[in-house]
Amino acid sequence: MSNPNKPPYPPPAPPPGLPPTPLPDIPLSGIFILLYLLYIPLHLFFSTHSNPHSKPILTIILTIFPSLRIISLSLRISWSLNPSNLQLEIASTALTFAGVLLLYILNLLVSRRYVRDYAISGYRPIVKGIFRSLIGIVLICLIMGVIVSVNVYFVSPKDKNVLRECRDVLLVSGTILAVLAFTPVIMVVLVGCCCKAGDVVGIEKKRYRARTELLVGTAGLLSLEGGFRVGMVYEARLVGEEEVKWWEGKAAFYCFVYLVEVVVVYWVLAARFDGRFRKRRIEGEGLGVVRGRRGWRGRVNTQEEVFGDPG
Repeated sequence: MSNPNKPPYPPPAPPPGLPPTPLPDIPLSGIFILLYLLYIPLHLFFSTHSNPHSKPILTIILTIFPSLRIISLSLRISWSLNPSNLQLEIASTALTFAGVLLLYILNLLVSRRYVRDYAISGYRPIVKGIFRSLIGIVLICLIMGVIVSVNVYFVSPKDKNVLRECRDVLLVSGTILAVLAFTPVIMVVLVGCCCKAGDVVGIEKKRYRARTELLVGTAGLLSLEGGFRVGMVYEARLVGEEEVKWWEGKAAFYCFVYLVEVVVVYWVLAARFDGRFRKRRIEGEGLGVVRGRRGWRGRVNTQEEVFGDPG
């Protein structure tokens, strides 16, 4: 039981998805936990057996993310059974915000490989530096968002200016993350229109189309979630004021957050995401490096490309 005169204080605005209740939060959270528990062994099997050349970083991200979601959903179940426990609320809110950023980083890493393979001069160090900077911005926004989300519970309701500043930080970090979630789509458009990726021919053309559709689809879904999250902050209302809006309800929360993320990770699994974006082995030249250049340009097709590639 929280003390209104001592921290942690109740938040000034309703938490995402409103405070959980045994119904419907426990059965809904249980379903998503089962989906993530099923996903982890399937992902590890396909990444290690079907694609032995996949990069460890992608496997690590796609293993840590569902694990964090299982923890956050378990905390939400516990919170629904102990609605007055602010510690559970703080932990659940922070993990719900932090987990999805791993998918943003995943898409930026894959976008880097996409640009490397198909854009003119996409292999140059400056391009790698740009993507590293974008990933660094995601991490900075993560730190900002988590610290402020937790700090709100330790600021007295009387400190209106501090609470307003916390909201401003959440707006800035949320807006930046929503833009970064859409960045892979921008990269695909730039590569297709400005970098002459359209002259991809042969078997590489089919691979290029599949990679494009996958990257645009996952980035579009994550952009939808990012826009929903930051929209809730822009339209946040004080506790006890006005009626509950549709975007604050549990249906919108589970559909635009947890359901979108489940669709993304299972789409990634079905499409063999890490395999499609791995560097190709070229005879005697290492991974994807020919005459100081990377990607499909300026090289002779390998035997794998001539006779087919499951990726």
